[in-house]
Amino acid sequence: MKSKKQLQVTLGVSVIVVLLGWLVYDGTKSSSMRYFEVKEIAAESANLEGKQVRMRGKVRTGSIEKNSKDLEVRFVIQDDQGHVTYPVLYKGIVPDTFKDGSEVVVDGTFHATGSFEATQLQAKCPSKYEMKDRVKKGSLPKDHSTQS
Repeated sequence: MKSKKQLQVTLGVSVIVVLLGWLVYDGTKSSSMRYFEVKEIAAESANLEGKQVRMRGKVRTGSIEKNSKDLEVRFVIQDDQGHVTYPVLYKGIVPDTFKDGSEVVVDGTFHATGSFEATQLQAKCPSKYEMKDRVKKGSLPKDHSTQS
């Protein structure tokens, strides 16, 4: 009788351990995306076709085209110097901070055509960073630096 109880407990613990392992694996698999700066994509583009990647860059001024009926946004993401650019298509609601010149992080699929289909779009709030830049450039006194 005792060995039957031990077998049930062992089996129960084994099932729980397997389920927890699967949950951890599934959670890390979906979030394990390679992260690139825009300029790094150019060097790796042949290896990235059809793969899920995360890319950081800036929105090229004047490139935003919104179709509010379909919640579709097209824009161009560029490196800091504006030398390397990629067109991006995103379907969904854009953050309020998404605008020309804003720093963005997009998650999605890189296509052989050089375009990027984003499934997630994050725009960083520029005001915090602009304030630090203004202090560095001397246009604001140091006591006005960001207080976060």
